[in-house]
Amino acid sequence: MKEIRIHTVLRDLLQKRSMTISQLARLSSVPNSTLSTWLLPQACPSDPRQVDRVARALDTSIHNLLFGEPEKEPSLEDLPGSVLLNGVFRLKLERIGKS
Repeated sequence: MKEIRIHTVLRDLLQKRSMTISQLARLSSVPNSTLSTWLLPQACPSDPRQVDRVARALDTSIHNLLFGEPEKEPSLEDLPGSVLLNGVFRLKLERIGKS
């Protein structure tokens, strides 16, 4: 299991963006007290919606905010064949010119 590092990541992101906790609270609609708690070393956020709002406000991924690791963009080569063929699909055909 990965170690949650939101306390260091959040501090770094705020510093890089020259942003205060109060500014982030207003931008993300997450209470100032909650964000201050997340800056403590034992922080473990309990509301994923709040984590998502903060990540969006800081223009980063939830994964990066929680673990301090940029999320790798998956490529087709990374997906097993069964993932590509399973599920529900909707195809839309659109004519882009006359033949």
